[in-house]
Formats: sequence, C-alpha cells, structure tokens
Amino acid sequence: MADEPQSAPEPAPAPKRRSAQDKKMEADIIGAEQLINALQAEQEVKAELAEGGYPPEELSRVLLVQKKAFNDYLAHGEAEGAQKASTRDMQAAERSVRTTYRQLRGLGKAAFMKDPNGRQQLRLDGREPDSLPNFIGAARALAQTGLKPEYAAKLAKKGVTAAKLAALSRQLDALEAADLAQETAKAAAPKARLQRDTAAQELFDWVAEFKLFAKSQFKDRPEVLKRWGI
Repeated sequence: MADEPQSAPEPAPAPKRRSAQDKKMEADIIGAEQLINALQAEQEVKAELAEGGYPPEELSRVLLVQKKAFNDYLAHGEAEGAQKASTRDMQAAERSVRTTYRQLRGLGKAAFMKDPNGRQQLRLDGREPDSLPNFIGAARALAQTGLKPEYAAKLAKKGVTAAKLAALSRQLDALEAADLAQETAKAAAPKARLQRDTAAQELFDWVAEFKLFAKSQFKDRPEVLKRWGI
C-alpha cells in the first residue's frame, strides 16, 4: 500500500512566555499613553518639566510615538493572525486536492496498467509525491496530459472524465494561490514584529529616561510622582 502523503505540519503554538511578553508590551504601551496624558495635563510643575526638556511640544511629539507603537503592536497581531489563517487555508486546500488526485490517480493507473509509456506521460508510476512542488507537477501532468485525445478515451472508460480533470486543475490553481498567500503572510509577520519592536523600544526608552529625570527632580515631592504613576 502506498504511503500516505505528508501535509505541512500545523504551526507550533506561540510559547506562553512570548504571549506573556506581548501582553506586557501592550500594557506598557498603554501605560505610556496614560503617563503622557498626565504630563500634558500637568499645571503645578509644568515649568519645571519644560526646563528639564519636556515642554508641551515634546510631549505632543512623544504622544505620536506612542500612537505609532500601539498601531504597530496591533498590526503585528493582525499579521500573525493572517499567517495562521493562511496556513489553515493552505492545509485545507492541500488535503482537498490530494484526496481528488489520489482517486483519479488510482483509476488512471488501472486504465494504463498495460501501457507503461502512457503511465510515464501521465506521471502515474511510483509513489504519490510527498513534496508539494513534485505533487503539483504530477497532478498537473495528469490534469493536462489526460485531456489529450490519445489518453482521454482510456481514462474516460475508468471514470476519469474531462470534467473531473478540469475540476482537478481548478483545485490545483486554488492550492497554488493558497501557497502563495501563505508564503506572503509568512514573510509579512516577522517584518511586522520588527516594526512593532522598534517602535515600542523608542517609546520605552523615552519613558525610562523620563522616569529617571522625574525621580531625581521630584524625589522630595512624592505626590507629584504619584500623579504620574511613578
């Protein structure tokens, strides 16, 4: 009995540690917005903030940095979701076309049992290919070559009709489209992660620098620091 073809494995779930890190990043980005809003509303020590390098225009600038960090965080989540969805779609398309091909392949081999040249032209000899490129090539050979008059009549006698071969071609088209979509999504996800991490780091560096300033400047006024959540 021929070995069952191996479909692409499900993507490994994200480690819990990374999930916790992502949640902390989201919380820190939101916390930065709360801090910036509190500083923008500050009246009591507004002049001291400005003297320390945090005038209103600087706070407005860093608020834009925070907005970008949050948007990039969301975009990365969407990119990872798209990657997982594209993998599911790809696997479903592959399972579907392999099932159809396996049925037609068995009938085709029976039709050309005594015709080794015909089997060769239709790529029916040997095992069903495991790798996706080889599988698509073999299935395309059956779907396209099988329509030629010198093969179509024999195939039709075993139930491999032109309509079934056309349906196989459509499934192969869908599989190739799903494969392309998956590869595109796989490439987009790490780019989105890098963009998210870069934007978040710029924001976190600003917050860390400000907190150092605030703890030094207002160490004798804990009520001010408390207003800012420091």
